[in-house]
Amino acid sequence: PIIYTNHPFGDEYLRHADFSNYHLWIAEYGVAKPKIPFAWTKKGWLMWQRTERGKIEGAVGNVDHDILNGDIEILKKLAVNK
Repeated sequence: PIIYTNHPFGDEYLRHADFSNYHLWIAEYGVAKPKIPFAWTKKGWLMWQRTERGKIEGAVGNVDHDILNGDIEILKKLAVNK
């Protein structure tokens, strides 16, 4: 699993260190780097949703714009093979 949250919610409800056993997908917009909830201060984030108002040619309307903090090998490990 990956935990998706923002900094205020993470600090309020996800403070236990066990939450950092899971990857963090942080949502924070309009900043140069995201604030990390307390439980993940040592581990950091895996994905960062920088905006929900991105534009991609061919997509109708706004789209999320996310950044992966890693390489293709990390992405492959996250992919589900069936």
